[in-house]
Amino acid sequence: MNERAGGRGKAGRDGGDSSHGDTLRGLPPELGEESFLILLENDFDAITFFDKRLRHVFVNRAARDIFRMSPEKHVGMTHRELGLPGIVAEAWEISLREVFTQGRAHTLKSAMPGPEGTRYLESRLTPVMGKDGSVHFVLAITRDVTELK
Repeated sequence: MNERAGGRGKAGRDGGDSSHGDTLRGLPPELGEESFLILLENDFDAITFFDKRLRHVFVNRAARDIFRMSPEKHVGMTHRELGLPGIVAEAWEISLREVFTQGRAHTLKSAMPGPEGTRYLESRLTPVMGKDGSVHFVLAITRDVTELK
């Protein structure tokens, strides 16, 4: 990861931090962190990392289309602070806390009201473990599944 994701270094195979580019699950060292960030920024799904205070610490560009807000506005903010409807913000808070406390992945399905109608989202929340075995961050990958409904 980079500074926007807490400056903790790259995620290693053991889920811990590493300074070796080749520990990114077989990513050739010559591609390095820059290529990994290009992948994050060009994915069609929203990719976000959350800290233990449930604040966004990294948000990719796809979040603009899914959440109708620039990624830069997300960093440092919780869903509630961003103005998401109370029931949606609460569902995220409960799910994120569950991943932090239990250390297990969780799927969250939510409905987001908007000017173009309700959009249905599916998010996969995955713990990012530190070397000490505790959850340091939660990775969320969110997809708009409205067209599948």
